[in-house]
Amino acid sequence: MLAHARGNWRPRVAKQDVSRARKDSEGLAEAIVARKEELYELSFGTGATRTDGWIDIEGGAGTLFAYSSKGRRELPDDTIVSEGAVEALSKRGTFVGQHVLTSLQGAALHINAFNFPVWGMLEKLGPTLLAGMPAIVKPASPSAYVAEPRSAS
Repeated sequence: MLAHARGNWRPRVAKQDVSRARKDSEGLAEAIVARKEELYELSFGTGATRTDGWIDIEGGAGTLFAYSSKGRRELPDDTIVSEGAVEALSKRGTFVGQHVLTSLQGAALHINAFNFPVWGMLEKLGPTLLAGMPAIVKPASPSAYVAEPRSAS
């Protein structure tokens, strides 16, 4: 699974700029909202109430929308983000440098708790998508069947 994430998904998502990652996050959130009634029915099987499911399902979608908005406001539409000012690194200023941020090699591994299978997954997945990283999600066993339809979306 890790080899697949690194070899197949990382090259694709690392090339995406923040604009594309935001659109993917928003699309996932919209798909969750569109299927929320189906997800509520699955959530009832875990012992969750409608209110619990609302926090989990619609709260999870809202979290993706929030990260997407944060990315729109705070990040450039690029695969590299400059951080801080250009700094002189030599005595005479003939050698300069600047910190840059870009996606890391590899994949993110998310291990989630049982109590909020949707929101718990999406609060980690939102920043992961914006960072241009593929993710492997391991939902908790008791509520994995609630997380599965969302991860397949």
